[in-house]
Amino acid sequence: QIAAGERDVAMVAGGDLGARVVQPEFGGGAGETHQLIADFNLMADEMQRAERDMRESVAAIAHELRTPLTVLRGRLQGMSDGVFVPDSKGLAGLILQVDSLTQIVEDLRTLSLAMAGRLLLQPANLDLAQEIEAAVDALAPDFTAAGLTIERDLRPAPVRADPARLRQVLLVMLENARRYALNGGVARVETRRGEGMVYLRVLDRGPGLRVGDEERVFERFWRADESRSRDAGGTGLGLAVVKAIAEAHGGSAIAFARPGGGACFEIRLPA
Repeated sequence: QIAAGERDVAMVAGGDLGARVVQPEFGGGAGETHQLIADFNLMADEMQRAERDMRESVAAIAHELRTPLTVLRGRLQGMSDGVFVPDSKGLAGLILQVDSLTQIVEDLRTLSLAMAGRLLLQPANLDLAQEIEAAVDALAPDFTAAGLTIERDLRPAPVRADPARLRQVLLVMLENARRYALNGGVARVETRRGEGMVYLRVLDRGPGLRVGDEERVFERFWRADESRSRDAGGTGLGLAVVKAIAEAHGGSAIAFARPGGGACFEIRLPA
């Protein structure tokens, strides 16, 4: 059994992450041996899960990059061949695809820094309500033009946080609301303070969340159904970035169904 266990360890070390060490059936020192084997198998489980996550992430990233790259190449080739006229409208479309690629890269960079514990913040003492008020003032015209009306219920919420990252969070949550709003729709932005925390919420009247989706919405590239495909816009990374920023502040991000229909996305930061 010892030789077999050594062989299993060697298999894992050689890259076979599916191998596991079988617990021996002997008495002397069994307690420590059993614990060592259990810890080793747990480590192998984590390594296998990490490898699977990495493969899935690489595949998802390739999928997200493929669409804008394909569009860019097709249109540029068409312009080169004289099929498309390189007018201002066509060039604007190319810039849009470049912007999409840039957003994917920036979101991936933010997430990689957060995962490495190196997401730098520049915190300041501020009132979350005032910060969000100014951000909504700046963003509202573009969202109104896109068919989304923004309601506000902003109550004082003093906090120490990075204002630029807060604006980034708000933009992602409002863009998420706009993307899934029904017939234009209305998004409601709220700030609150209570129980040692401050809260930023964005509530919409979109399709809402199914039971069990509350945690998964913050996973990279996850979408609830085909209606949340890349064709509807977005990188599939925005809400993962929201969660990363909240956690970098020592807070959290949650999502839940909104009474009467729709969804609520919320970040909680220590006051």
